[in-house]
Amino acid sequence: MAALGQVSFRVWEDYFIGGQVLLIDVAYDPDTPTDDEYLNRVGAEDSTSVGIGPVIRYDSRDNINYPASGTLAEIKGYYKPEAWGNDNDYAVGDVAVNNFIGLTATHILALRLYGRSGTEDTPYSDKSRLGQQSDLRGFKSGEISGRTLVAGQVELRWQFAERWGAAAFGGISKLWDDDLEALITEDLYYSGGGGIRYMLNVDQKINFRVDAAVGNGDNKGVYVGI
Repeated sequence: MAALGQVSFRVWEDYFIGGQVLLIDVAYDPDTPTDDEYLNRVGAEDSTSVGIGPVIRYDSRDNINYPASGTLAEIKGYYKPEAWGNDNDYAVGDVAVNNFIGLTATHILALRLYGRSGTEDTPYSDKSRLGQQSDLRGFKSGEISGRTLVAGQVELRWQFAERWGAAAFGGISKLWDDDLEALITEDLYYSGGGGIRYMLNVDQKINFRVDAAVGNGDNKGVYVGI
């Protein structure tokens, strides 16, 4: 269970500053003995944590649902003190830059760079994960984790009819973590795939999407969302 509250204020043109509060309650329920062994190996424990932190954003996108031009850049993070129910004092922060380029009237190139890291006492429940927030589709979120993650992705979008579209994407990532070093089995992780889009609301450009992706190490996944 998670609850997020976030507020931001425009300070000048496309620049915003704000803050956020996050409450996460994590309970692990392994389905198999193998899952239980993995959770014990990484030191995963049930936990409830509360954090607060800043949000700094630059947003020049022409549409927040389906941008054809512009940039969204964000710096945000959390400080989670032991006094608020966390096992230790620790902090987590991330940086993301998304750029959208309209190649033609029906083709859009989307580029994303993402980085996330935590302090030394960051617990497993707050580690950076492949497959989370669409950063490297094709990996099951939580199976491959690290204290620090850097990822880059590219996606080509094609609107071939008023409501129908398609996308092809690929990405690459690297993780670091002394505690989970033995579980980070590849020097670089990469994945690629494609998907179909159906525009539920043409005016607001809200898409229903289905994506399929494969990654190295026999990883794969199917994603459905709006």
